[in-house]
Amino acid sequence: RNMRPYFYETAEIEITDLIYPNRMDVLLRIEFLKELDSNGEKSAINNTPYTDFYDRRYPNRSTIKYVKNFVSLYRSIKRDGFDRSYSVPVVRYENCHNVVLPPDYKTVSYQSDSHYQLKNGAHRTAILKHLGERTVPCFIFSPDDFDGPVYSSFSETNSDVL
Repeated sequence: RNMRPYFYETAEIEITDLIYPNRMDVLLRIEFLKELDSNGEKSAINNTPYTDFYDRRYPNRSTIKYVKNFVSLYRSIKRDGFDRSYSVPVVRYENCHNVVLPPDYKTVSYQSDSHYQLKNGAHRTAILKHLGERTVPCFIFSPDDFDGPVYSSFSETNSDVL
């Protein structure tokens, strides 16, 4: 996706405002990290819905390679801390979002109190939430600053992760 990087502002945004209700895939990543910490990488890969979500969303990519990159990023941030100069891009909206809902994965619109939608950085956002952070540094764009569709996804998961 092509972003025009000249029309943005920066801010610390509450992580929960970036997750609900349109980026439930971040919750799957958080569940994966909890299982990773409790029972190890093999258990996290085999016993959480995150890998299944990735398989369905990207059927032609290597899930194991992708997951191992996520684990590597998590371990790096856990060991070395998060460099807050690496902001994640979000788009500001006016109370209306699109979301993809199972089981048929059709797009529907809904009203929301959240004004931001995470565009990239789901791994970093999930890691920071899992490590106890409340906010994430963001570059805030308008919808017109992005070429391509708005990314949003929803996966059935336990809402008590947050």
